[in-house]
Amino acid sequence: MDSRDAQDLIKPLRSVDLGSGVGNCLGNIALYTGSSSIGCEYMPNPSHLARLQIGEIKVRWQMWAVKGNQECEAIEGDFCSDSTVIKALQKADLVVSFNAFRLNVIQELTCCRIACQQLRFYART
Repeated sequence: MDSRDAQDLIKPLRSVDLGSGVGNCLGNIALYTGSSSIGCEYMPNPSHLARLQIGEIKVRWQMWAVKGNQECEAIEGDFCSDSTVIKALQKADLVVSFNAFRLNVIQELTCCRIACQQLRFYART
């Protein structure tokens, strides 16, 4: 996602980052859009780093008086089986995935039992 993509976002209320890695995109979405954001990463090490980074980001936002959304969370697990992520997907206005999806976007969301209507996907493979 570049600055042009960010400008196209119309302040989503809730965003989900699938395959969030160390949380860079997750934190930026919460900061730039002000949305409640959840990121899910399957691998333990990047997921741990994401939780540390999100904690640090929140401290810096307060220190710099920046209004990023404090409802920013990094979760470790499989987005098709984690109940927190599934609930977040069901309410999401924006779903971001740079690596989690290939050609099977619909199949993956179907396995989560998601009824999507007007979700905006930003996917890069």
